[in-house]
Amino acid sequence: MGPTLAQNGSHRSVRMSEDDRLRKAIARNRAKQARKTTSPNSRLNTRRIGTTSLPNSAPTRLSVGRVGQTTMTSSAPSVARAPSMISYGQQKKATWKEKLYKYGYYSLWIFCLFLLIRLFIAERGIIEYYGLQSTMMNKIQVQKDIIKSNKELLVEIGKIKNSNIYQKHIIRDRLGLIARNEYLILFSEEPLSLAN
Repeated sequence: MGPTLAQNGSHRSVRMSEDDRLRKAIARNRAKQARKTTSPNSRLNTRRIGTTSLPNSAPTRLSVGRVGQTTMTSSAPSVARAPSMISYGQQKKATWKEKLYKYGYYSLWIFCLFLLIRLFIAERGIIEYYGLQSTMMNKIQVQKDIIKSNKELLVEIGKIKNSNIYQKHIIRDRLGLIARNEYLILFSEEPLSLAN
């Protein structure tokens, strides 16, 4: 059958002692948390959840709810993250000397690149130099040919001045003169037909 009155009373006393132990444990935890928040390193070890400040190492846990004890939260608790020494939001502003050095360095490289491009494609640049170099080689070859022909002409002029035999040879070849005792026979370039 059902439990007797004595058994019901013992259940209540057990339940009361469990509630007392739970209350004492909660009080001890709150005292520990209060001591941690008053310690000098507490600011480094705490994080903010909603409006309460809790240590990083202690997880956030709600007590077991009872009838009539309900709490409403405005949002879900945030995920705890390890403290970081890196500050992403605050960057060190560069001084004017650092900016001058940085932009001066980049502008120097841009200027060098500009000069290099100008060296290749500008007037009197490398491309035009190689084009003029081939023209110069052609003119040097023409000059050598002219010098060679001038030397040959000087030798021929010397022969004409000093040699009567060479003079007669030149007159016969270039001017077509013949001596008085010689006959000139001319042949036509077209063959004669025998029928005429």
